[in-house]
Amino acid sequence: MGKQVRLFLTLEDELSILEKIAKSSELILDGMGNILTVNEASISKELSLFFSFNGAHIVKDNGYIEQIESEVIQYSRSCNWSENILEPGRIWAEFKYWNSQNELTGKSCKFIEMYNSLAKWLKKIMKISTDKGYYIGDNAYQLYKNEKYIMQDNQKYLVEF
Repeated sequence: MGKQVRLFLTLEDELSILEKIAKSSELILDGMGNILTVNEASISKELSLFFSFNGAHIVKDNGYIEQIESEVIQYSRSCNWSENILEPGRIWAEFKYWNSQNELTGKSCKFIEMYNSLAKWLKKIMKISTDKGYYIGDNAYQLYKNEKYIMQDNQKYLVEF
């Protein structure tokens, strides 16, 4: 079963997350498993990046990271598709999966601790939405508060903070 934390972030907000990952000696990867520096990740055009625990990620035959079996946290970026609308990103990880022998397999306790620590830190430093389903970074919150940005999920649901 997987877990996620949905996030509204600007590029400025994202930088603090990338720096924390780099300082904790975890790897920042693109979708093909290439290791990125904080600077490379911050300017990357990828919609999703991955945080790898001890480099324990699997690259499939098609060249992309195997997200279910690998010990990676997927970081999907917030999207600013139109001038003042920000859609949420998320961190997400799978903790159990069916292996090739059709056995339910869990990931390492250290990986689960890594995810939980990151999720706890994000929830601590960010504001939570009124419906308790989303978190917002400081810079994104300032844009929201000043009525410059609308926080919207799937072009239907307006998120209030």
